[in-house]
Amino acid sequence: MGTYCRIKSRLNRVKKIKVLLDTSVLLQVYEGIDVLEKIERALGTQCEFYVLDAVLDELIRLSQGVGRRGKAARLAISYMRNKVKLITFKGEQGKTDDIIMEFMRRNKGEFVIATNDKKLRKDLKKMNVKIVTWWLGKYEYAQA
Repeated sequence: MGTYCRIKSRLNRVKKIKVLLDTSVLLQVYEGIDVLEKIERALGTQCEFYVLDAVLDELIRLSQGVGRRGKAARLAISYMRNKVKLITFKGEQGKTDDIIMEFMRRNKGEFVIATNDKKLRKDLKKMNVKIVTWWLGKYEYAQA
């Protein structure tokens, strides 16, 4: 077995981290940021990316707008295609942040969440959830 095959074999055994993406992170695609690549770099490993159906619904709702936010949402939806897995979550209905909180409560420890929402970060920290957020000064994601 060659060196390349041994390295590839080891990489395939590395457990991928599951990362749940929030709307605020996906909208950064409009700023020219490859959020998936930057999150993987911040976590230092390969990741599997997920989005809740509530987040996708919010992006679809935003994409119907005509301004900058509408364009950002349309670009985010296109960016996610074939890169992000959709999770259908039947939980509390209401605001997207509340749905994310309930999902993380039920799946504690299984996912890392990527969000730029200050209030959501604060609430998730109280639950001891691992968070990745945008660090503007370094133009990178960092663990919060």
